Amino acid sequence: PADGKILYIREIRNGRFPFSTKKGKEIPLSEFTNSDCFDGNMVQIGIGMNLLNVHVNRAPIGGKITLLKKVSGKFSSLKNLDSLLENERTVTVIDNDKFRIGMVQIASRLVRRITTFVESGSRVEIGQRIGLIHFGSQVDLLIPLYESLRVTIKEGQKVKAAESVIATIDFTGHTLDEAGN
Repeated sequence: PADGKILYIREIRNGRFPFSTKKGKEIPLSEFTNSDCFDGNMVQIGIGMNLLNVHVNRAPIGGKITLLKKVSGKFSSLKNLDSLLENERTVTVIDNDKFRIGMVQIASRLVRRITTFVESGSRVEIGQRIGLIHFGSQVDLLIPLYESLRVTIKEGQKVKAAESVIATIDFTGHTLDEAGN
């Protein structure tokens, strides 16, 4: 979905972030996205964009946009973990009738605007331009944790929008349950 560098690859279990506390309490995923579209086991992949990257963001899969929601917030540095939960962001959910992928465009200290090129209910093709984060920032992907999910990138790796394969899924698989089965 974005040009940049892979910052992290984390598993989310039972709808909770793996870095589990903020001011002493667990952080449910819905506080990050302000959406009930993500409530199970997922992989969260963070892609950091700098000023030299292309800032256009693209659809990671083709399908129907079932959620497009702007969440107002701060414009803090993304070096601080709390900023992922507090900064302004746009949440996009794309459903291809087999699974959903969430894409979260997150503003940072220098970024004051996220522009979207699509609307909720519209259909998108894989690689289609769907938004822009002015001057860089971060895009997080939320991918259902299927048994057959294979993440094909590593932390620190540079990726290109509409070119780099982030993960593959064999659609005959099933999502993992709470026990990891």
